[in-house]
Amino acid sequence: MYKIAHLYPKELNLYGDKGNILYLTYFLNQIGIKSEVTDIGLKTNITEDFDFIFSGGGPDSLQNLVYKDFLTKKDFLIKHIEMNKPSVFVCGSFQLLGKYYLNSKNEKVPGLGIFNFYTQSPLNQNKRIVGNTYFKFKESFFGNTVVGFENHNGRTYLEDKLTPLGESFSKDSGNNDFDKGEGLLYKKTLGTYLHGPLFVKNPNILEFLLKDLFIRQKNLDLKTFYPEFVAHQNVLNKKF
Repeated sequence: MYKIAHLYPKELNLYGDKGNILYLTYFLNQIGIKSEVTDIGLKTNITEDFDFIFSGGGPDSLQNLVYKDFLTKKDFLIKHIEMNKPSVFVCGSFQLLGKYYLNSKNEKVPGLGIFNFYTQSPLNQNKRIVGNTYFKFKESFFGNTVVGFENHNGRTYLEDKLTPLGESFSKDSGNNDFDKGEGLLYKKTLGTYLHGPLFVKNPNILEFLLKDLFIRQKNLDLKTFYPEFVAHQNVLNKKF
């Protein structure tokens, strides 16, 4: 049984980020792998290991709400990440993995400090980074183009040669409006600002995260399972 942990599904589900969980279970079922999802909310103790962790995004108010609870799960998260198990953190939960988040009211919200980066919001909310975007990711047979939608005021700055998930097509999108990087990639852990059904639009992301599972499944040809995805990426590659 493939065990999936969904962190704070009620508090951090902006723009339907939960759709990634729904699609992940569908994807696994299609390749013959049974899975179960455990919702982990506020004050929920974690007493077992998981194969996959997902946490979505939310507004500043809810980030503040989950912060102290997130701290109690720091050791669990570090263990999972360092074991090279898949995990995805979107927007607000991505920001909380860093050193701190300085919001638009100039209030400093400490992060978990798992990674050496920080996020700072300009005081002018009219300068949000918002809209459809795309960037280049690791090559896979599905292609290396990733598309999605972002809407955030915080600007994230990676330090210590941390690797972004990809390079955005424009300096006005992604982590900030300066370096063109989008998200964070460390082992099998992804941080990203792309909301909504990320996995549905980008099967190459799932291929990367679940590659070990594919290797275990004998005679599994993903092109046979997902010819429409191959065609989808062919269109994206030609367009971008």
